[in-house]
Amino acid sequence: MVHATGLLEALVDVFAESVRALDDDRSTHEVMCRGVAVAIGATVSAFVRLNAPTQRCTVTCWYQYEHAMALRFVTNEPMTDERVHPGDAGAGARMWHQSLAFGILKDLLGQVEYAELPLGMHPTETRLAVFARPDRFSHDDFELLRFCAGPLGAVDRHLHLLDDGRTAPAERSGQADSAGLTRRELEVLALLSQGLMARSIGLSLGVSPRTVNKHLGNVYRKLDAHDRLVAVKKAQDFGILPAGIR
Repeated sequence: MVHATGLLEALVDVFAESVRALDDDRSTHEVMCRGVAVAIGATVSAFVRLNAPTQRCTVTCWYQYEHAMALRFVTNEPMTDERVHPGDAGAGARMWHQSLAFGILKDLLGQVEYAELPLGMHPTETRLAVFARPDRFSHDDFELLRFCAGPLGAVDRHLHLLDDGRTAPAERSGQADSAGLTRRELEVLALLSQGLMARSIGLSLGVSPRTVNKHLGNVYRKLDAHDRLVAVKKAQDFGILPAGIR
């Protein structure tokens, strides 16, 4: 259980580990769910996707002991077009608790307490992280989930965008050829991928932070990215940057 004074530290740890998982072979949703589960003392964590167009619910859950294998199942669900915003735990819980998948998970886990963390609204589906343990979750545990909703929802949205970018290799190749990055923009992008901020990039290149930000704006526009994480990942997918560079 996390006390109030440790909420921010726990959130930073979970968020940082989730972002790092974007660059390696780990499942970011698993890292995210397991990290929160440790912070609130849950014995089981799960990632839930409620997809209205296909009327399906996909559940992947992890037990919190070493070398535990993931359990995954899919159910057909009669769902409405209701969407869940980050922090709207009530709506997310209603959709989840009314699903056939929730009944199956209850049968698998037995009598346990549940807590839900909405991860945001997508055009076609609602995503939640779900946590379970034998005893009741505390006020501090629910406070941590509330703090996590926005930042971890942002990580989930990044995953959604990156997954979309991986679905059309031929289209990505054409985008790479037409990206039109200048030599200076490529230099800025390479330093950005190493984790440098505008001031440090400016010192490395002998230009002002304002000039760096101007180049970054051009990079984001040409790669159709809204922040450094997506820009670097797209540049790697397009072959502009070597895969795995940070």
